[in-house]
Amino acid sequence: MRIFILFVSAAFVGIVFGAFFSWVSYLPSLAPLEYQGQEYWSLPTRIYSEDNELIGEFAKEKRWLIKIDKLPSYVKYAFISSEDASFYKHPGINIKGIIRASCVNLTSRRIKEGGSSITQQLAKNLFLTQERTIKRKIQEILLALKIERYYSKDEVLERYLNKIYFGKGVYGIDAASRFYFNKEAGSLSLSEAAILAGMVASPNIYSPFTNPNLSVSRGIRTLNRMANDGYITKEKAKSEAIILKKKIDEIIKAKRFVIGTTINKAPYFIEYLRKHLEQEYGYNLLYQGGLSVETSLNLKMQILAERALSNGLNRLNMGRKNKIEGALLAIEPTTGKIRAMVGGSGFSVNNQLNRTYQTIRQPGSAFKPIIYAAAIDSGWTLADTILDEPISYPGMDEGETWTPQNYEGRWYGRVTVRKALEDSINIPTIKILDKVGPSRAVIYAKRLGITSELHPYLSLGLGAFDASVMDMAIAFSVFANGGLRVKPYGIDEVKDRNNNILKKTVPFYECVLSKETAYIITSALKGVIQRGTAYPILGGQFTCDIAGKTGTTDECVDAWFIGYTPNLLCAVWVGYDRGRRSLGKNMTGAVAAAPIFLEFMKEALKELPKETFQIPDGVCFVNIDRKTGGVLPQDAPGFPEVFITGTEPQKKEIEEEPLEKEDFKEEW
Repeated sequence: MRIFILFVSAAFVGIVFGAFFSWVSYLPSLAPLEYQGQEYWSLPTRIYSEDNELIGEFAKEKRWLIKIDKLPSYVKYAFISSEDASFYKHPGINIKGIIRASCVNLTSRRIKEGGSSITQQLAKNLFLTQERTIKRKIQEILLALKIERYYSKDEVLERYLNKIYFGKGVYGIDAASRFYFNKEAGSLSLSEAAILAGMVASPNIYSPFTNPNLSVSRGIRTLNRMANDGYITKEKAKSEAIILKKKIDEIIKAKRFVIGTTINKAPYFIEYLRKHLEQEYGYNLLYQGGLSVETSLNLKMQILAERALSNGLNRLNMGRKNKIEGALLAIEPTTGKIRAMVGGSGFSVNNQLNRTYQTIRQPGSAFKPIIYAAAIDSGWTLADTILDEPISYPGMDEGETWTPQNYEGRWYGRVTVRKALEDSINIPTIKILDKVGPSRAVIYAKRLGITSELHPYLSLGLGAFDASVMDMAIAFSVFANGGLRVKPYGIDEVKDRNNNILKKTVPFYECVLSKETAYIITSALKGVIQRGTAYPILGGQFTCDIAGKTGTTDECVDAWFIGYTPNLLCAVWVGYDRGRRSLGKNMTGAVAAAPIFLEFMKEALKELPKETFQIPDGVCFVNIDRKTGGVLPQDAPGFPEVFITGTEPQKKEIEEEPLEKEDFKEEW
């Protein structure tokens, strides 16, 4: 019997020691505690505007890392008093705490308390699961002892303060300080430190937002413990308790309307970037890798853009049951930098569609400048004339005819090409398109940046196809940029958590139009604002060089205005999201979209130097009669029309019949 007892005892001891050494052998490496490279710390990707202001972040855990020597000493002592008073005395584990917790657990017959030291909490949070088992507890103790063999007390405390959870997805003392008090942890006051230290045991229960009274009592408890531990006087604890109560009232008021939100000052733009970044760097690196993304966004312009679109849509939606939507995109035409992006009336769970690039709509008359660019390259000039009169063309089906109409059904008779574009007259445009060739117009549209499907039909003259706001902005940037097409981008630079540059965007240019043709179209589009379709809204509103074009589709379903200066381009679309629902009678691009453009550009241009469109060497000016297009003496009252050198008229010509240009042979 004695031998049997000895055998059983030996077996039991063997099992215990076997389990113990098994758990020891599987203890994880302490590599995650190293700051060199910081690879093991889950850090957010942070998005910055061009002036280095934080505008958004992507995070699995919202965290900022901070060195302990940047913190006031009372911040450290608040957490020590609250969580582990003997931290500087024990070897990694608090024996008294463990014994006390063991007694509670034996009495309740389950693991109810942990008695964990700060070092144990760090080990659990960084290496182990949150399960409450004997195995996990032993591993936690062993890891804590191992950690303190290799790291000093302040190094352990620093990593602990950077790791702990403070609720609302916030991790680490610096992120908590920024979230709850809108300041870096290095600027925390004593009462603020006490509030945060009091939250650690159960951040969701002791949060100022969830239970302000409990948060107050926990903060006062921390102050009293600091007094008992000799870190502050009892008088100081009492005075700080009064401040603490006021502080909690302040942060509740300040955060009342933003609980659970993340930093996001340009939501449509941030989501636009997120898709590109996740595709390029993957989910894990984006949400945990600590990337730093410098963007092209001008925050002042973004705020102006959001306000202008919101004001415009509010005016249009007044008294309507169905909601009109809109979009505004501003880019720097010389580089392609996206300066402002507003994809709709307001980014929310139910309204995340970014209408600047995720939808396509008919551009209507906003497409006409592309047709006229093809015409200029085919030998037409702005002084040429064409007869505006009723006309019909064979339809798609046998026996059918297509009879296009001008807006309001009126006819202008003989008009110059300039007037046809400035006043957006449909029939001359379609006649010119017929002579230039729809296939050639499609080629030009593709070269200038239209990516949607196009068919070589005469209805192109009315913009009867679909395009995105982004594509239309790219196409107009060619005119603003002297014939160079740029690729819009929002990311200037991406750095990893160690400040190594992963990506740096260099503007991409492609010459798709001659400088001369680009300038001639710009000259005509300046006329749109000075005396054409946009004049009633925009005429006399700007003191700088500015050009643009209205766009209105059949029955006023879509309204556009796209305009630009040499250093800023803005495209605005307004319409209903679904179906061919009219905005209403006379709701043209000038009426519905141009006021939004005006509100944005008048303020945005104040941030930029005044520049003029550069006149290329290959153009000349001739004094002409604006009605007939004929040449006038230089000293006679007339209009200085611009021509590609060599195409200018030599004498006054008044045609009785429409001017017919020689058909261009489409050999591309």
